[in-house]
Amino acid sequence: MGVRKKYSRHFVRLSYLSRFTIFLVALFLSACASRSPQESIDRQEAAKTRISLGLTYLQNGSYAQAKANLDKALKFAPELTDVHFALAYYYQTIDEIVLAEKSYQKALSINSEDADLLNSYGAFLCLQGHYQLAEDYLHKAIQTQQYSHAAASYENLAICQQAQADTAQAIRYLETAISHDPTRIKTAYLLLELNVSQKRWEEAQKALTRYERLAPVTAQTLDYAVKIQKALGNMDIADGYAKTLLKLYPEHDIAKKYLKQTSPELKQIQNPALEKKSMSDRIHVVQPGENLYRISLKYNVRMQRLIEWNNLTDGTPLHTGKKLFVSDPNAN
Repeated sequence: MGVRKKYSRHFVRLSYLSRFTIFLVALFLSACASRSPQESIDRQEAAKTRISLGLTYLQNGSYAQAKANLDKALKFAPELTDVHFALAYYYQTIDEIVLAEKSYQKALSINSEDADLLNSYGAFLCLQGHYQLAEDYLHKAIQTQQYSHAAASYENLAICQQAQADTAQAIRYLETAISHDPTRIKTAYLLLELNVSQKRWEEAQKALTRYERLAPVTAQTLDYAVKIQKALGNMDIADGYAKTLLKLYPEHDIAKKYLKQTSPELKQIQNPALEKKSMSDRIHVVQPGENLYRISLKYNVRMQRLIEWNNLTDGTPLHTGKKLFVSDPNAN
């Protein structure tokens, strides 16, 4: 449940922050354009400002200041949906589940057609294990006219299905989410992850291609790529992905695990120092103006090693054209 919880909260957080950041910008522009000393305070606008401040503090981990601003927002506009919506998010963040539920219910009693609210409440219910009710609210969010975040709700539906071990339905919801918004990186990754877990290799290949168009590769996606290509019988392509994994992420746990079961050739990719060098690769021809220090930097070896390998002394001149061993001449 830990991973699913992380993704669900992520999308709830996006819903809140995007919504109230827009409020804050709008208020700032409005104030700049029409502020007047004689103008009475608009209590709803003041409440929205406090909401934005409160959520900013919450995002930064300043819980006391977050709550103080949200309480002030509540005093300014106790019947404003967004006040209770924001309080629900605050209580959910600090794991006060009963209070979060009460705030969600209050917000819905004021406006039961708010799509962002319905989506967030559905995700909240899923986290509490109330799966059927969660799905009802998420579907209601999707059906709301002019709702522009249907992909997020379908993604939350997928996570909720995954929590119930219905992977096939979760994949269908993710595919629907992608059709609504092909640029959603998290959706693309989840679809890749589930297809790999179910060994749906053709679909996993398509999901990987989609993900690679949207985001940089990671150690995990490269590992998935190796598994996919091996399952499809494309061993050369699998080796190419494996080499990239070992080159880009030599210290990652996945690379280390992979290194234990891979071929000697690929092991050399991770640590070039292990590669066998031909004699010509071990020799450097001194160029005009070079000295031992410059050569040691070029080959990333200590000067003392160069001296030992080439039987030099501190006073040995380096003339142009002199040949130097730049790796151990006695190594295999």
